[in-house]
Amino acid sequence: METPLRSSGPFWLLDPVGNTAETARHDVFRYAGGARAWQLPMVFGGVLLVASVLGGFTTDPTRFMNAYLIGWVFCIALALGALFFVMVHHLVRSHWVVVVRRIAEVTAASFPLLAVMGLPVVISMLTSDHNPFHHWTHPHEGDALVEAKDVYLNVPMFLIRYVVYFGVWSLLGTKLYRLSLQQDAHPDERIPAKQRWWSALGVPLFAVTAAFAAFDFVMSVDPHWFSTIFGVYFFAGSYWTFVAFLAFTLAWLRRTGNLDEVVSANHYLDLGRWMLGFTVFWAYIAFSQYMLIWYGNLKEETIWFTHRMEHGWQYHSAALLVLHFIVPFFFLLFQGPKKNPKWLAFWAVWFFVMEWVDLHWLIMPVYTTDVVSAGGHASTMGWMDAPTGLGLFLLFAGTIYWRLSRHPIVPVNDPRLGASIRYGHV
Repeated sequence: METPLRSSGPFWLLDPVGNTAETARHDVFRYAGGARAWQLPMVFGGVLLVASVLGGFTTDPTRFMNAYLIGWVFCIALALGALFFVMVHHLVRSHWVVVVRRIAEVTAASFPLLAVMGLPVVISMLTSDHNPFHHWTHPHEGDALVEAKDVYLNVPMFLIRYVVYFGVWSLLGTKLYRLSLQQDAHPDERIPAKQRWWSALGVPLFAVTAAFAAFDFVMSVDPHWFSTIFGVYFFAGSYWTFVAFLAFTLAWLRRTGNLDEVVSANHYLDLGRWMLGFTVFWAYIAFSQYMLIWYGNLKEETIWFTHRMEHGWQYHSAALLVLHFIVPFFFLLFQGPKKNPKWLAFWAVWFFVMEWVDLHWLIMPVYTTDVVSAGGHASTMGWMDAPTGLGLFLLFAGTIYWRLSRHPIVPVNDPRLGASIRYGHV
């Protein structure tokens, strides 16, 4: 349904709590990127993924499935970051974020698609005698550490948790998105209260399900290892990635003629601050995890880091320290890169790459260690790893941009919209 909009003066003169539907201008709130903006990533993503499937299953199916798992978890991390972004800003009644919130809402409503994208992981678990990434599905008699986790790490329980995770995330994401669209079409002063109620319910559910999903999808790839801080580590990377995606999408929308008079340097500056803050937070959690495991010096924990310090993975580990933390930290300390959309888009792409590298570092060493233990050779970076991940990401991003094109790209009747636009022009 088209939302009636009309112009009545400059955006920065809007009443902070006024009826924005009466003062907003139609052209800046409608998507103007054209169909190619979502068709091109979907086409390129599909081509890359098909090529990876054909090449992977004719050369090394196990490596391909590990690469698929990495790309799928990357998309999950992106959507989880978006869901938390929406909920936390509803709870604190943030004004500045309103003009950029629709992008987060669309991304957070994509969990049903991600559940379908995860079916190859589930099918592989159900049909393969030797699951390529979850080794706890293999026979493990005599392995006391894995046997002790059988109550939790078994296929029926995994499937139940899979349904619970995506059920909770889909409910929260789609409910908040539909309430926002409902506000677009039929302004109702009760809707913000409903959004806060769902967010208050959703944050603790998010905390539990996101942590346990990180254990199931990533940490259990090596069932001998465990870390109680791993859920927070995964959350830090998830939110870090989504803020980068949001900054990149805003820069692209501005380039295609959207939101020119709505999103300003102040909004980009705040997104840059989030990017800097979570760069530091990720590094803090990563160091805390390493320090505690080093200090505890338990074999079943230290072996995890040992595998990442041999067979070429030591260079991968060093690159994470330098490129995931040190380089972006020092550049984002300055206000210039944070206020400039082009610079922020550059760092957003940098963040995408480094988050994928981080997930690759978490998952792929288990595969290469198995190959080396069997007397073979496996490189840290295979030819199908990046194309598989990029293909999944482009398909996912294309669906987000397609959904974004169907409705106003700003919550046009949100009572705080005027304050959000004024904030950008103060």
